[in-house]
Amino acid sequence: MDLYFVNHMVSSFFLSLVAGVPLLLFAGCCIPALRAISFRLLPWSPLPALLAVLFATSGIEAHVAWFFMGSTMGLDATGRIFLGFTAVIWLFAAQSVMEKFRHDARRFAFAGYFFTSMAGNFGLILAREILGFYLFFALMSFSAYGLIVHTRSRESLKAGRVYLMLVFLSELAMFTGLVILGIQGSPAGFSTVLLLLLYIAFGIKVGALPFQSWMVPSYQQIPVPAATALAGAMVNAGILGWVRFLPFGHVALPGGGAFFILMGAAAALYGVVFGLYQERIGRLLASSSISQMGLVTMIGGYGLLSEAGGRSALVLMTLFGLHHSLAKSSLFLGYDMAERGIRLRGTILLAGILVPCLSLAGLPVTSGAMLKGGLKELAGLEHGPWYIFGKVFLPFSSLGTTILMLHCTRLFRRLGRTESVGVGKMAMLRWLISIGAVIAVPWMWPPLQELGLHSLELQTLLQALWPVFLGLVLALAWFFLGSPLPGRGKDVADFDSLVRRAYGGFMQGLSAVTGIVDRAGESLKPGRLKRFYKPVAAVTGGPGKWEKVLGRWSVVGLCYLLICILLFIIMLSGMAL
Repeated sequence: MDLYFVNHMVSSFFLSLVAGVPLLLFAGCCIPALRAISFRLLPWSPLPALLAVLFATSGIEAHVAWFFMGSTMGLDATGRIFLGFTAVIWLFAAQSVMEKFRHDARRFAFAGYFFTSMAGNFGLILAREILGFYLFFALMSFSAYGLIVHTRSRESLKAGRVYLMLVFLSELAMFTGLVILGIQGSPAGFSTVLLLLLYIAFGIKVGALPFQSWMVPSYQQIPVPAATALAGAMVNAGILGWVRFLPFGHVALPGGGAFFILMGAAAALYGVVFGLYQERIGRLLASSSISQMGLVTMIGGYGLLSEAGGRSALVLMTLFGLHHSLAKSSLFLGYDMAERGIRLRGTILLAGILVPCLSLAGLPVTSGAMLKGGLKELAGLEHGPWYIFGKVFLPFSSLGTTILMLHCTRLFRRLGRTESVGVGKMAMLRWLISIGAVIAVPWMWPPLQELGLHSLELQTLLQALWPVFLGLVLALAWFFLGSPLPGRGKDVADFDSLVRRAYGGFMQGLSAVTGIVDRAGESLKPGRLKRFYKPVAAVTGGPGKWEKVLGRWSVVGLCYLLICILLFIIMLSGMAL
């Protein structure tokens, strides 16, 4: 037998197991006789992905005939990084699910959604073709709906509806954008329309403005073990989508870059302000994710300003995904322990929570400081207003994030005062490992070591330290004064109430405007227009006749067909946009 054929068969089988094992276990959940076995195997379902990261050859590609008319799967350098931290987070989340849902009445249904979400997440990382990426992305996105609505409470169902509505919008934008991208075949003709489509498609997943509304209710309503996977792994699919399909390093899109920078900066500030109004950990962590993903969006924007910036942005976006995943999954693992009542000493809880919180804030020697330094260097490639904007904005972003994450620490301490149900040794071990990863990975991993050494320079240390120190002082003063915020009172529970009030004021203003328009239209009364009706009716036969004609199924079907043809022509014309 030919050696090449043997290697190809082994590679195909090896890569197929990464997404194939979770899909097989999902099939087991659908068969009553195999449900219990599939559920017991849940903690080990991410192992094939970990083995692929450790042992698969870089650049390996294999044709997988079983997946939708055949698809090519492979593992490049970027995919190995994403698959590595994604598999670890899914492993932690799967073990937490096994512990928490062992006696849950709907545990098999939950496990089924969990398996398909995992398979989609792994599959889109390995996909080397547009169709494969799209289908795995859709599998992951729609399966996560089942995780969000697991409790079937009114709040979870509402969160699921918001999530599902935006998922449909994301899939529509992604399908249209990827079809246009496939037709173009080259980044040289990358259009503004295509850029906006990809911003919507993957921006919804990362919580970019104005598509962030699903994130806060979903993070609060989804069971915490699944929230670990949603916040630490699935959200990064949006980052990977931008990395794979935006033309970083090939063409410069200054207009698109400016749009990404401004929207990212707005999200970074919005997440901080929104989070300060929150009194529940899930909602606050979602606000933090909105803010952090705003920084990733800014990195993408600076990468679109020039070809040299694009090459640097690819690396920074990948590393930022790793940094955010480690920190956010550590916080959710701590949240899982605190929610289950696992008692910790105050100092241990405080220290363990502060590590990922201060990493997100950008404390010197943490991965957050390294990557914000890298973003500042990326902004420095542009000798103009965008460099000044980045230099001024980033310190204030760190200051706001510091206040937000100290508020998060305070909420953890309040939650940790509940009665204990016993010490979960495995939960404690997972949490400690995640904290160790937040500290050690940036210094052990070569791609971050260079940024880490640069962050130790005296000037860089001082530039990273003062926003965190000032944020600490302002946070303590805010806590001491009773955490006052504009609009917060007995009748305003959180930021959502402010939004509803603003919406009510807007509707009142809109009603006033429409009232003016109605009064202006009183001069156009039917009696005055009646003289125009008879000549028209004599020619057309009156509106009643045409209403009957337009209501016929043949006419409706013809109009629907013409609309479909028009949309198809618009899609095909994307190459010329």
